[in-house]
Amino acid sequence: MRTARTVIVQLVLWALVAACGLLILFPHTAPARWLSTRMGVAQVLAFPYLVAGAGLVFALVLGIWGWMRRSAGWGCWSTAAAGCVAMVLALIMGLSPVPAPRGGEQARPAQPSPESITVVTFNSQNTLTASGFGELVDTIDPDIVVLPEAERHRVKVAVAGTEFEDAFIDPDPAGPPVLGPAATQVLVHPRLGTTRPADVPSFEVEAKAGIVTPPAAGEFRVAGVHPVPPMPQLVPAWREQTIAFMRYGEDVEEPVILAGDFNATLRHGPLAARERLTAASEVCSRRAVGTWPADAPVANAWHLHPLRTPIDHVFVSGEFRVVDCDTMPIGQADHLAFIARITRT
Repeated sequence: MRTARTVIVQLVLWALVAACGLLILFPHTAPARWLSTRMGVAQVLAFPYLVAGAGLVFALVLGIWGWMRRSAGWGCWSTAAAGCVAMVLALIMGLSPVPAPRGGEQARPAQPSPESITVVTFNSQNTLTASGFGELVDTIDPDIVVLPEAERHRVKVAVAGTEFEDAFIDPDPAGPPVLGPAATQVLVHPRLGTTRPADVPSFEVEAKAGIVTPPAAGEFRVAGVHPVPPMPQLVPAWREQTIAFMRYGEDVEEPVILAGDFNATLRHGPLAARERLTAASEVCSRRAVGTWPADAPVANAWHLHPLRTPIDHVFVSGEFRVVDCDTMPIGQADHLAFIARITRT
């Protein structure tokens, strides 16, 4: 009976270690993508540094316990070995929380150019003010601003009197505007050229897209999206919307910039399985610079904060190169603005 119980315990333990190894080492594979979007796993995986820290503690407990009881039999040796493997996985997660691209080739940042485009995605949770937007413009001088969770009337007040006053990518809605967390706005600075609305997947959350026609270059598409968060009752909708938005970015014909609050990291499901799109954050660093929550403890003293999750992204197709990335606190919002500077190839 004891032998059977030991076998079962070891099978469960090694299955857990194998699942962690799959998520950490092979996030692009179909089993890892499936597992990363399941309830519980999706939420835990969002905080890579916490996962690494908890994994180290778990590994140390297993390793020490197994080694101290090694004379009791093969089960303790197996437990100690599982602890060693778990420690290696935790170290890999902590040192490289942003996974390598699916193709295995890490893109290098491009050199800045006068034609660089600055893209900002900023979930203000509908707290955007004129002073906050003015600070963003004065500090960053953005070309494209994606604003998830921002009602149109509030954004209009915030951008009034600036060069973005008439920069909405879509016309005013004919019917009642979308309100609350479902609202999304996209602003394109007039210096980039003319814009016209474009199609984008439609759910209960608002998404916006447009075609930008620069004066001296080819057209490209800009889309701002915001899948629902993976709360327990919303996980199926989050999974469906995330897949749809990423497929949209992969499949549209024009060069594309896809930005927003994805409520997912680069290890989650379709974000890990990109063929065409490059994430700005994976070019800028293999370290995970989180964007939510902005008001984490000692937030200003710790750029790579373990209690922040990197869920705000800018993705670009191969016609663009990433120059650099940054984050910026604005007003009372609980997300940091994620900033990516890109250039045309």
